[in-house]
Amino acid sequence: MSETKQESSRALDTIKLGLALALLVGAIAAFYIMSDQAAYVRWPALLVGVIAAVAVFGTTNNGTTLFGYIRGSRTEVRKMVWPTRKETLQTTLTIFIVVFLLGLFLWVVDLILLNGVAFLTGRG
Repeated sequence: MSETKQESSRALDTIKLGLALALLVGAIAAFYIMSDQAAYVRWPALLVGVIAAVAVFGTTNNGTTLFGYIRGSRTEVRKMVWPTRKETLQTTLTIFIVVFLLGLFLWVVDLILLNGVAFLTGRG
């Protein structure tokens, strides 16, 4: 009995996914078919089609999983402790200084190697 229920659930999910895809494609096609209409007619039609497609997708197993993941991600982002403006500026300044010093060091090493190779090959 459980397998039959799962198979019918999968089949229904497949149908819903197909319907969501058809709604999305239909909304995009309608947007371009109505190219002679004003923008205030075309855009709402597109938005209604996309919202309908998302709503149908949300009722599938994949949709509920995705929306649950998004909800959990938003919860985790709210828990994050963001740095203050002062901390951000100090970190950025430190990174700029380190990058500058590393660039300067690599430039000096490159000059030394260039002169060393020129000396060894007799072109110096």
